[in-house]
Amino acid sequence: MKTLCLLLCLACFGMLYGQDTVLTQGIYLSAQEIIDRAPSDTVTVLKLIQRKKSDLKMGGGNDYKLEGWTSEETKSDYLREQILAVEYDDTLYVNGYYVTGTRGFAKVESQGDTYMLFYSALPLKRKQAQEIGLEEAYRQQQKKSATAGMFGLLGTVIATATDDLGALDRYPIVYDIAQGKAYYPQGDNVNRLTEGFPDLQEKYAQWQVDSVSRDEVVGFVEALNRARRTEP
Repeated sequence: MKTLCLLLCLACFGMLYGQDTVLTQGIYLSAQEIIDRAPSDTVTVLKLIQRKKSDLKMGGGNDYKLEGWTSEETKSDYLREQILAVEYDDTLYVNGYYVTGTRGFAKVESQGDTYMLFYSALPLKRKQAQEIGLEEAYRQQQKKSATAGMFGLLGTVIATATDDLGALDRYPIVYDIAQGKAYYPQGDNVNRLTEGFPDLQEKYAQWQVDSVSRDEVVGFVEALNRARRTEP
């Protein structure tokens, strides 16, 4: 009897605790839904899986993809035109096509009310890379691709297999949720993100994001979110 009571108490505690800590799984179709943690679609059954390196080398794009639709046509339209992010197993994943112009989904490393951080593959188009601040990286990738193509199909196959084309390279992206704006946090973009916060501008004035750890980038985004929460 005592054991039964204990189990019931633990079960009740688990339910109460879960209501406070477990994030709502579902499909987020707008920025406000992400901020509120209130997905508009909690019915559609989806599974988010990590892509294999061989798949990434051949097809490019981000590290995760969704499964669960019975219709490929419906999936394609839904992904491109509506889904901003998906909450799966208490983790948020953003739709690269919607946010940065890349294939697949990227895992969110840090999120506040204003900014989120994720690591993304390069955008598919130069214009999007330029808007984010990744034009130079995009140019280098295109140059490598052109060089590999000079050696014909074999050159392209070898470059793809060895990842000389950078399909596995990932770039930190700071995403302004409400504004729908993505930034590669380097140079002028750091100045834009820290504008109005002199302490942060001084601290990150000489920052080289490609030479710091992921933990340090997470710390940068957390500092931005704290600053935004406390501003007048």
